[in-house]
Amino acid sequence: MAYIKIDRKEFSGSAVKVTWDNIFSSEYENYRLDIDEIKMDTTNNLALRLIDNAGTEITGTEYNGFSWLHRSYGAPGENDSSINRAHFSLVGYSNIAGTETGKPFGVASSNMIFNPYVSDRYTALVGRDFNTGEGYDSGTTQGNGVGRSRSDFHEVQETIRGLTFTTPSGNITSLKATLYGIKI
Repeated sequence: MAYIKIDRKEFSGSAVKVTWDNIFSSEYENYRLDIDEIKMDTTNNLALRLIDNAGTEITGTEYNGFSWLHRSYGAPGENDSSINRAHFSLVGYSNIAGTETGKPFGVASSNMIFNPYVSDRYTALVGRDFNTGEGYDSGTTQGNGVGRSRSDFHEVQETIRGLTFTTPSGNITSLKATLYGIKI
């Protein structure tokens, strides 16, 4: 299996959502999405939506999935699990507390996206992320991290051509991500 770099998205500014359109094609059936930086103006999660073949962001309740939290400082737990959501499971976390105090923090998110450009199949996402930094959980100074594993699918069979990164509140101030096509 080979990963072929298709594109790199680097955003800096202030926006409720960041769109990455026309990135999927018939050349690859499956993709890998790596996110190596997420910063927001509030402590918040990053959500992912799809863009259909007409260029419309899919905001309806067409997403279904489950994610599981793995805490380094406490008990594991279920997170953001439901049917009929308006986005895939959360794909990352920005810890504003860590950036404000100058303490180290980070994010690593790796996701496999299956069948986005195949119109007669469901698009699925399987991924995991890990976030570190002081103040990660509810303003505490534990300095520990949280990992998340997720499995999601889009409940409608249609051609998907792009992605939108969004947040429930606040703004995205920095985002760095790389998309790879998978050759088997």
